[in-house]
Amino acid sequence: SGGYAVPYRSIAVDTRYIPFGSKIYVPRFNRWFIADDTGYAIKGYHADVCLPTNRECWNFGRRTEYCTIITPD
Repeated sequence: SGGYAVPYRSIAVDTRYIPFGSKIYVPRFNRWFIADDTGYAIKGYHADVCLPTNRECWNFGRRTEYCTIITPD
């Protein structure tokens, strides 16, 4: 995230596949995230969920999830 604070509910995406402003429902968390970040390792229909703490990130790890995506008009 470029060294700045990213708000919880942010999700990093490959904007060639998922445009900024898209809402992405992640069932594991039972919540919606907003596509508003990118990352060099995020390619295709993959995403990086921003979690509040490093511990939560490590505990979550890397997983396959099927999510609902609503793109902006």
